[in-house]
Amino acid sequence: MWSVVRVLAVCTAVGLALGALYVALLALTLTTTSDERIIAGLRQAVETGALEEKSYPRSHYGHRTHRYDMFTECIALGMNLRNPEPSVLRRIAASTTAAPEHGAGPCETLTASVRTGATVASQDYMRFWHGYQVYMRPLLQALPLAELVKVTAILFLMTMIVFAWRLSLLFGPWAWPLGLIPFFAISDFLTVPMVVTHALSLICAFLPAAFVPIVLQRWPNARALVLPVLVFTAGSIYNFFSFLLNPPLAPALIAFFYVAANLSHDEKDLRQTALYAAGLAAVWFCGFASAWVLKWAYAALVLGPDVVLAELHSAVERYEGARERLQVHLLSATRRNAYADPALLAFILGGCAVAAASLLLLVRKFGDWRIHCSQLAALMTPLTWIVLWVEANRAHSALHVGFVSRSFLLFGIVPLLASIKLWRQASMLPGASAAGA
Repeated sequence: MWSVVRVLAVCTAVGLALGALYVALLALTLTTTSDERIIAGLRQAVETGALEEKSYPRSHYGHRTHRYDMFTECIALGMNLRNPEPSVLRRIAASTTAAPEHGAGPCETLTASVRTGATVASQDYMRFWHGYQVYMRPLLQALPLAELVKVTAILFLMTMIVFAWRLSLLFGPWAWPLGLIPFFAISDFLTVPMVVTHALSLICAFLPAAFVPIVLQRWPNARALVLPVLVFTAGSIYNFFSFLLNPPLAPALIAFFYVAANLSHDEKDLRQTALYAAGLAAVWFCGFASAWVLKWAYAALVLGPDVVLAELHSAVERYEGARERLQVHLLSATRRNAYADPALLAFILGGCAVAAASLLLLVRKFGDWRIHCSQLAALMTPLTWIVLWVEANRAHSALHVGFVSRSFLLFGIVPLLASIKLWRQASMLPGASAAGA
């Protein structure tokens, strides 16, 4: 009991400290960077073709709409450019963009305005922290937009290499293709490096999961305090940088890595491991929610509660309209994302079929069907967080199928990696060779 109270107390203090840090970082960024220099850089990017003039263009790989989401990217590039708010604290709170969602479209509006020099932030976008400004604005002053994209792509690919390395250590040397290739072959990871906002969001999802086993190895008794606090922090940082892009991906990966790193042959230990992993996922969402609540509270404090209530009402109306238009009911958002692409659905079904066949062979060779089934169930439990999030945000999940469906790749990847893990675990048991004979 006291351990839980201590974790909650520390996480609360960390959450408040992070909120203050976010305001300080954004204030520093907005006061030390020049809107005029950024606009000049964007004008050069438009002239050279580095900045797309369509919100949903076709990529070199044939990806469109959410698979090559320049709509979100242009909103981000226009954030706080010539914001009319009188103070930096109000600029942070209002988060006004020069690339509004309405009208011709964010990219169409932004590129037209930078060509003519008439760029002015006109639409409040206070729903998020827009922490990517801390990364994008200083680099946009120092580098052309094309170079910023290259730097981000390198960071993204380095993150995926670290993730692949941890996969290999946990599941064996041939596990990394199963954990990575589907994201590139079926999803949009070929175009993600070209979209800074999406790349930053995914870096914040994959990197913390890869570090979970490292924390367990390096810190004695990390489960008691260090690990939950780090996971809470990861959730908060994700919210700071993200546009609500794939939140369930990070906690599902974190929980899965934790279970894989602590997989046992004792049923009681398996239950405790699965419960702790679920707790970690919940703690991540608490960090995510705390940052979001702090942004709304900060906006209400600076702009007034009436402004925030009006924005909340507008957002609710928008998603209620989307829910009615798309006829989103129980599990329909989940089905839309699972069926988003025939290749995705085939991969999910194939991964589950391989896991089932592998389990049957495993039981036939080594026996202990109850333990092996319990292990597989424990490894699969993190997937529930994806469905819970999607169903809790049905309208958003149905409206943005293109990138929300990334998380559903785990329904094919996790069963395949779980199969590898079970065979490795069984093969290392004393007497495994005799059982196989």
